Amino acid sequence: MKQLETDPVLKEWYDSRPKIIQQLYEKCPFGEYIISNDAPYALTCPGTTVEVIGYRITGEIIVKLLRENMLPEALKHEAELIEKYQTPKENIETIITADGMKTVVEPEHLIPKKKDRPDTTLPLSNRSNVKI
Repeated sequence: MKQLETDPVLKEWYDSRPKIIQQLYEKCPFGEYIISNDAPYALTCPGTTVEVIGYRITGEIIVKLLRENMLPEALKHEAELIEKYQTPKENIETIITADGMKTVVEPEHLIPKKKDRPDTTLPLSNRSNVKI
């Protein structure tokens, strides 16, 4: 993990995390991924581009999904949620997508968007929350 050697903030963040978080980072560093074809998710359906923004001690990865990356199947699911809960679309957009919906996925359903991409750094949005 070359980036850990050259980015002291990322290295301190990594070193201060539990082993499970370190393992998740090693498997899926921060960056863009595509949801795999066998993924069982509705909003982050297969083929959707997501950005890894965090890790849970339960072994799940936190991803951000921009509305512009939502596939037709996900938009259909969103419409079904709106109808089911009879919530105005503007409220659903604020709750679910706003500037980007956050959700969790299992690491085995993430495929690197570019196989040759370099290791990435801790997203700037997370740097202000890092406790070292």
